[in-house]
Amino acid sequence: MNAYGAQRRPKVIQSQDEGRIRSDLQWHIAAKRGKLKAMADGPLKETLRAQETRKAQIRSRVEHPFHVVKNLFGYRKVRYKGLAKTRRNSLRCSGWPIW
Repeated sequence: MNAYGAQRRPKVIQSQDEGRIRSDLQWHIAAKRGKLKAMADGPLKETLRAQETRKAQIRSRVEHPFHVVKNLFGYRKVRYKGLAKTRRNSLRCSGWPIW
């Protein structure tokens, strides 16, 4: 299943025209949940469910390190702080001396 409209996004089209993204690229993005639920039971549904499970496993392996790093550096509420506080906190967490 292709992503809904991902290949039609202006940035993607521009990148393909510039040669930064291959034009024959296939998109493997998670299907909409309702689409899988609405399918009739059978081998096709089981195959798609297995594909979605595999995509979710890969996504979790990729996103988990980012989650850990963000929590270590306290970036859960960055948008509510000022930029100076955020920079000072990131320097403090990374070991830079702050005067």
